[in-house]
Amino acid sequence: MVIALVRDLIFATKIGSTAAAVGADVRVVRDVSGVTALLAAGAVVRTVIVDLAAVELDVGAAVRAIRAAAGSARIITYGSHVDAEHLSTARAAGADEVMARSAFSVRLPDLLRASGSAIES
Repeated sequence: MVIALVRDLIFATKIGSTAAAVGADVRVVRDVSGVTALLAAGAVVRTVIVDLAAVELDVGAAVRAIRAAAGSARIITYGSHVDAEHLSTARAAGADEVMARSAFSVRLPDLLRASGSAIES
């Protein structure tokens, strides 16, 4: 499963429709507590996607909290290419991949495919 922390309705829809097209199981949540609640409930998560614009206060604290809860799951963050501070902070806080929103959009199908399908053996 993939958890996507996204508040932007258009991007949430894009992630959901891309997931359906590639056969990935994605759950969209709107805040860090949504991510940690799914993880605490025992969800088997391979990837957590974080829209840095959805993290209102402290990007570093949010990524560290997700990293602590997600264990070995891959954390992919994306944000505005002009927001170098948040991108750098996410990397320093433990994100596995940090990219601009445009690169994320291009790579989304491959990222979801790499995270596994909805039906796993």
